[in-house]
Amino acid sequence: MDISTAIKLSDLTSAFYTENANSFSQTRTQSWSGWQRAVAKFSADANGAPKVLDLACGNMRFLQFLNETSTMSRKFEYYAVDNCEQLANSLNIEDKTNRINFQQLDLITALSESALNEQIHAPECDLCVCFGFMHHIPLSAWRIQLMKALAQHTLRGGYIVIAFWQFLKSERIRIKASESTKAAQAQTGITFEDPNDKLLGWQSASNTFRYCHNFTENEISELVSALPSTREIDRFSADGKENLNRYVVLQKI
Repeated sequence: MDISTAIKLSDLTSAFYTENANSFSQTRTQSWSGWQRAVAKFSADANGAPKVLDLACGNMRFLQFLNETSTMSRKFEYYAVDNCEQLANSLNIEDKTNRINFQQLDLITALSESALNEQIHAPECDLCVCFGFMHHIPLSAWRIQLMKALAQHTLRGGYIVIAFWQFLKSERIRIKASESTKAAQAQTGITFEDPNDKLLGWQSASNTFRYCHNFTENEISELVSALPSTREIDRFSADGKENLNRYVVLQKI
């Protein structure tokens, strides 16, 4: 895939979330079941008021999870980064005990400029996470850059958690993805060489699509191996009836 196609796909995805922020957020209010295991080691080790970076925070439901889970009852600083401010504000999470720092940033533009690490306005954190976004990144080089930015914003001894969507393991989603991709390609003229690249629709809308990449296990391992000064401490599948999210938990060394 060339850069111009990657940017076109990213613009399509950005427009999707701007147009559907409210309806999308209404279907994404619950915590992911995998989060408890994903942050277990961090929760056990955290001292004082730890710092958390949530890259591509969406509607900040991970913050809601941290506020509600018994293992994170302590105060913490939360740094949230996302392009869609409307989506970030959609849950109206009340900040009673923690310090929320929201930064509106077009992550794809920053990646295309090879400047993501420099443009994230957050200190080194005890926990850095990225959920529900890796599959929206069209180029492998950009995915590696994002993961390196997470690592560079993690304190030594801190934790990095990334989720990779493996939606084509679901026959139901695979059929829908095939249909929506054909419809989207007819409208946009975009073509794919990689069978794991898809364009997914939304509810009954006929002209709104988002780019999604299905990750294979080998791809995930290659991305993890590209990260310096980290060690993998856990990898597991979770979330929903079909466990389609593949989690990787890393520690900065």
